Amino acid sequence: MKNGNNLIRKFYQWKTKRYIQKNIDDPELRKKLIPNYPLGAKRLLFSDDYYASLNQKNVTVITAPIQEFNPTGLQTKDGIPHPMEIMIFGTGFKANPFLIGLDIKGKNGIPIQEVWKDSPKNYLGITINNFPNFFMMYGPNTNLGHNSIILMSEAQANYITQCIETNSKRITTKRFDSSC
Repeated sequence: MKNGNNLIRKFYQWKTKRYIQKNIDDPELRKKLIPNYPLGAKRLLFSDDYYASLNQKNVTVITAPIQEFNPTGLQTKDGIPHPMEIMIFGTGFKANPFLIGLDIKGKNGIPIQEVWKDSPKNYLGITINNFPNFFMMYGPNTNLGHNSIILMSEAQANYITQCIETNSKRITTKRFDSSC
């Protein structure tokens, strides 16, 4: 990462922590809410009242793992029962493994899961080296938290169309070169 980008990220991380500290009264709750990952590693939250809502006396943020649900609420693995009328169960999401359950093979029959076993590598989130004829939209490392997915999808569709048009003019086999 370029040093300028790192400085900008550190500045906004500092601003975020300061904002949480100013808007959350309870120091223990602050510890739960301050991210332990770099800014931009997960989707950004844009809200003027999210932290204020967590600061209310009738709201509890529970981060302990859930052991069981029961008729009155739930119990966490630390043995604490949590009676409640309403629960918002925010589990996050698992963005990886990508394309799980799909049997996609590239040149020489290599499965995509093998190519991506350590980390997904692709070009513009659209093409993968040695996977001719395979184009993705909204592929790995293309998640947005700050812009329009429609704009991105249109740009990706345009790129794919250009690749197909370029390859269809020079095609000599039944395969496209997805690296166009």
